Amino acid sequence: MLCQKHVYCRALLSKGSQLKLEANNVTHTVYLLAGTMCSARMFHPLTATLTNVGYNTQTIAFSTEKSIDDMVQHCRKIITQPAIILGFSMGGMVALELAKQCPTLIQGLILLSSNSHADAPGRAEIRNQHIVQAKQQGLEDVIKHFYLPNYLYQPTTQIEQQIIAMATDLGLACFESQLMALATRADSLDVISKLSRPLLLIAGKNDRLCPEQEQYKMHNALQDSTLCLIDQCGHFPIYEQPQQTCASITDWLTTHFDTRQNNDL
Repeated sequence: MLCQKHVYCRALLSKGSQLKLEANNVTHTVYLLAGTMCSARMFHPLTATLTNVGYNTQTIAFSTEKSIDDMVQHCRKIITQPAIILGFSMGGMVALELAKQCPTLIQGLILLSSNSHADAPGRAEIRNQHIVQAKQQGLEDVIKHFYLPNYLYQPTTQIEQQIIAMATDLGLACFESQLMALATRADSLDVISKLSRPLLLIAGKNDRLCPEQEQYKMHNALQDSTLCLIDQCGHFPIYEQPQQTCASITDWLTTHFDTRQNNDL
């Protein structure tokens, strides 16, 4: 795993069990913004870890909101005080728009397997084709044939079934709305460059959807940013490399938000 920061070079992954002792008094809340066709279930390994080291967590999932802005308005009903925001994939795009509209709500920002660019040319047409095929052949068939092949570095039946189950539980109307939101999103690299709070970027080194070069582009846009690239990992680090992913997040949180530790430095 590669972790880079402009000021310090490496996440402090050697602390291990010390984290829980140092974070016992932390009362920060981490809001977890779900990705495309994902529910709170995908965050279970992370929520357990964050709770164990003293953080409050709340997952925000999306359903039939038809734009990134609609998703932000949904978030604003829930996030009423400054907090740490983690966005996975599409959730990261929502987090960036939230940071643009309500910068005072952001204590820190974590983008997990996400990107900052507008939808690529031609992607809207492909998304529309997927919607038509899902209506004709079923959502599960579309997820299996067009999405799963791009999601995982080393596919396993268990992980694939978890992803399919989340998608089918959310349903076709959610699929159509979320693809519409992705197709109409704006570029948000300038939002990153204007952030006044620390940023953590995590992605799999083998992520086909949000590749390494995109992570470096976002990392280079903000001085106070940390980049962690996880080996042998695709678009779902929490599923494929849960220990490394959770360790990267908790170490970064401890560095920036554990007031007891920071006061001792």
